[in-house]
Amino acid sequence: MPSVRSESATPAYVTLLKALGECLRLHPKVNSTWGGAKIVLKKRINVGVAAAAPQGLVVPVIQNTDQYSIAGLARKLPELVAKSRENRLAVQDVQGGTFTLNNAGALGSMVSHAIINYPQAAILTMEAIVRKPVAVGDAIALRDRINLTIIFDHRIMDGHEAGAFMSDVKRRLKAMGPEGSLS
Repeated sequence: MPSVRSESATPAYVTLLKALGECLRLHPKVNSTWGGAKIVLKKRINVGVAAAAPQGLVVPVIQNTDQYSIAGLARKLPELVAKSRENRLAVQDVQGGTFTLNNAGALGSMVSHAIINYPQAAILTMEAIVRKPVAVGDAIALRDRINLTIIFDHRIMDGHEAGAFMSDVKRRLKAMGPEGSLS
């Protein structure tokens, strides 16, 4: 699984974290786990961020992600990434994740397939942001584009539910970004 680098504190990454916090609240199955014979909905939204560290891949968790502002996430994320790199993560920094955000885009990836961080229901990967030509009315213009991919546990949700979640994430990103540049 590619990793989050210091570039993860970019406005796009932080904006995506904010959108995820809001959308996970609206789509509780995406923020759940499979409990043997039933779906267990989680009350808290704790997003893990895959991070490369000298000791290997770690997934520090931003507890109560949905309660942070964009500015709060912009402070919290670099703090966790720094702790990861310096091998200073405490047990509570990596426990309780209910959903994982992966950033293969930090390595230039445009399409990748992550593995769900068990026992979570899903993982979302942010790919590289690239400039592409798009139709704007009757004209063609260059806009920043990004691929977001979700891998999910089909015992918990189907493609329709995962797609509805992704549509809401896209809507939120368009509302937060200039001219919908992160759509």
